[in-house]
Amino acid sequence: MVSKTELKKRIKGIQIEAKKLSKRLLRNQNQLRKD
Repeated sequence: MVSKTELKKRIKGIQIEAKKLSKRLLRNQNQLRKD
């Protein structure tokens, strides 16, 4: 069994990674539009 605090830490880490990825995607889309 994984403790609730451990699960919360993992979820937070995943959310941070998702934010980084979405920012990168937005940046790539903006670069495509400029060309």
